[in-house]
Amino acid sequence: APDSLAGRIERIQSQDPSFTEKGFLQGARSAFEIILKAFADEDTNTLHQLLGDDVYDSFTAAIRARQAAKEKLSITVSKIKDAEIEDAKLELNTARVVVRFVSEQIQFTRNASGSTISGDAVRAQTLTDIWTFARNTHGNDPVWRLTETRSE
Repeated sequence: APDSLAGRIERIQSQDPSFTEKGFLQGARSAFEIILKAFADEDTNTLHQLLGDDVYDSFTAAIRARQAAKEKLSITVSKIKDAEIEDAKLELNTARVVVRFVSEQIQFTRNASGSTISGDAVRAQTLTDIWTFARNTHGNDPVWRLTETRSE
């Protein structure tokens, strides 16, 4: 059915024949870990390459706030338990794919003296993140950029 998820994925494939669900999810899993590491490591160069403008502005504002407070975030993705396409759509030349990630992560923040002020430095927690990736199917840039995030 054209309005089904499969139908919407087929529309993306018609504009981008290299798009496959399996290949996209492999890339999305890698991007998930790279983006979280770059965010924790304050690597704005990597973030700039992988994020849409609004998400980049939000992430860099959070990084600047941590720097001003002399705090350090640590994120370790222990395991991605599940990554599945939740929605997909093609709007003009822009493909958007929404992925639900369920992962086990160790996340904590330390202050300037090294004391943990939030999170848990030892125990992993299960987190669900909904990320939207987008790319221009008619452009030369093969990178899917993260354009929206939310957590459940």
